[in-house]
Amino acid sequence: MWRPFLFNYLEALSPLVVVLAFVPCLWRGWPLPPFMRTLFAYFVCCAIIQGVAAYIASLGKNNIVWYTLNGFITLILLSRFFYQILQRPLYKRLVVYGVLSGVGLYMVFLFLYHDGISFFSPGYSIGSLLIIIYCLLFLIEAFNVDHPLIKHGGMVIWIVSGLLNYFLGAYAIHITYRVVTRHVVEKGANHPVLTPSLLWGIHNSIYFISCVFIAVQVLRMLRLLRTDHQQATESMT
Repeated sequence: MWRPFLFNYLEALSPLVVVLAFVPCLWRGWPLPPFMRTLFAYFVCCAIIQGVAAYIASLGKNNIVWYTLNGFITLILLSRFFYQILQRPLYKRLVVYGVLSGVGLYMVFLFLYHDGISFFSPGYSIGSLLIIIYCLLFLIEAFNVDHPLIKHGGMVIWIVSGLLNYFLGAYAIHITYRVVTRHVVEKGANHPVLTPSLLWGIHNSIYFISCVFIAVQVLRMLRLLRTDHQQATESMT
């Protein structure tokens, strides 16, 4: 009973945890900074796409096209998120160059090497590596300059750290998943240790823990935004 949950449904539920953390803010109409709106859009897209993928998997059908779409959306939206929170012009340019080259490589690998059946390891590996670099750029910047987000710095730093935690773990899985799958197919179903299902179960566990951590930081930031909103409202009356 736990295996389908761990291998299929936990992945779809993980981004939903972060989406739910935004509900109080959206319900009360508190203004969100642009970078938080981008983060919200990212997790909404992940929740929808991964939910559809989980449902298709439960029907015993191939859902790889949805994972391929998810990798592309992740690269686009998180590049936008980091472009919005980074301040140094050089770092912003690096994000622009990164997303342009990343999208280009993603499409090249997709059309030339992807079989439409197996997990798209090359594309996901490119996206994960770029996001790891973005995270490190932000952390370097946040600890070395007077960052304008320093008011929310604690929460933003922890949100980025949550993303870094996930993508560091995911990168190792993304880059090896196709190789492991091919090896298991060649060796047969009785492979004694590492299987694609076990590898993806580890991935989903890391994903869930990271999403819960990010959701907590989102709630902390929204509490601060609520205080700012109340103070602004009181000053106008």
